[in-house]
Amino acid sequence: MQPSLNELVFSASLPPLGFATYFVQLDDTVLRWTWETRNKGLILRGKFAENGYIKQLTNLVTNMTAPLTQNFYYYELFVGDNLSPDNQYSGTYIFRPKTDTDIKIKLTKFEGIFKEARQVFNSWVTHVVRVYMDEAYAEFEWTIGPIPKRLPLPASEHNRELGTPVSSLGSENLPVWTAEFLRFTLESPRINFKLE
Repeated sequence: MQPSLNELVFSASLPPLGFATYFVQLDDTVLRWTWETRNKGLILRGKFAENGYIKQLTNLVTNMTAPLTQNFYYYELFVGDNLSPDNQYSGTYIFRPKTDTDIKIKLTKFEGIFKEARQVFNSWVTHVVRVYMDEAYAEFEWTIGPIPKRLPLPASEHNRELGTPVSSLGSENLPVWTAEFLRFTLESPRINFKLE
């Protein structure tokens, strides 16, 4: 099976308990999109750094900007024998990487015509930041896997811990949100804030 080279995304209205049929054909018209969405006067814009990482979200009506970062890291997990506390396996309750440094995944940035930034980190990590026309939010979608195995290592050495920290570096009027390792989200004690 070959991976899909293209993805078609569009908005549609479906009747209750019904169906609708849509036909798609190629057109020579090329549409240029800015990365913005309007919703009853709301304009939401995402800004990316030169390396392709998300940098901030801005509401252009209220002129409020929320700095935002998201990265993907993976760690080779330590394989021990559990005979002493210094030689425990990394697992569900013990995060113990093989090395002390993060392995930062390289990023290639793509922007599609449907107001999205498609980022390909490698063959098993992709990330899409998308804004819909009639919605006042940004969607972050990531796909992980299948994670390749490196043979002929023992099965226990195939373990990897994947983390995607999401941070909003708040100012006096903005909260700070951090999500690490897809397990929990923390908010610092600041005023709650939405880009609405």
